[in-house]
Amino acid sequence: MIMIGFAGFASAQENDSAIEEITVSSITRTGYLYQGAMYYNRPVQQSDVVVAWRNGLFVSIWTSTGFNTTVGADKEIDFILGYSKSVGKFNFSTDAAYFALPGIDIANLNGEVGVGPIFWKLQAYAPVKSGGPVKGLVASTGARHSFALGKRFGLDLEGLAKYDTGAFGYEELWLAQGKGSLSFSLSEKLSLIGEVEWSKPLTNTNTDGRKREVVAGAGISYSFR
Repeated sequence: MIMIGFAGFASAQENDSAIEEITVSSITRTGYLYQGAMYYNRPVQQSDVVVAWRNGLFVSIWTSTGFNTTVGADKEIDFILGYSKSVGKFNFSTDAAYFALPGIDIANLNGEVGVGPIFWKLQAYAPVKSGGPVKGLVASTGARHSFALGKRFGLDLEGLAKYDTGAFGYEELWLAQGKGSLSFSLSEKLSLIGEVEWSKPLTNTNTDGRKREVVAGAGISYSFR
């Protein structure tokens, strides 16, 4: 009885630590928009690889580059380690990220709690070295939902309000943001993606340059299950 119970526990532990999914995606966007700021207003290729385990752990590498050979704000590599869990209607997620940019490295810590489609998120940013961008927090609340449109089409919608304390040296600001993503499944693993993302300040800014922005994108996603 003891041996059988121990074997069952070990098998469950091994199964729980197995990789659930590996997803590779790459999207061409009309610009690099982040936290309401347009970091690069020309087309960029932004790609990522996400490895998710059944126990909730995940790691990701995200890259951005413009269609040029110069070093600028379009060039970035992010390394992310996180954990997510769902319990009933509640969803929990936290991750730590390292943003490697030309001459500027940034540490980022995120936490999110959701109930059904509603979520609350807190993001903290700090320079890795002295002389980097100013520390700051971005607090968000919003809603997201996924719709199945027949057998092949899927629609993801997200809308949120953000309060930025002044991360990256920008001004203290309230923002409204939204995103819509339409996917078309070519197969069980391969999908085409089209998306639109927008951002609009809700309070006035004087010097940081943030204004109403819209970015569109199209790309591809492949999942190994």
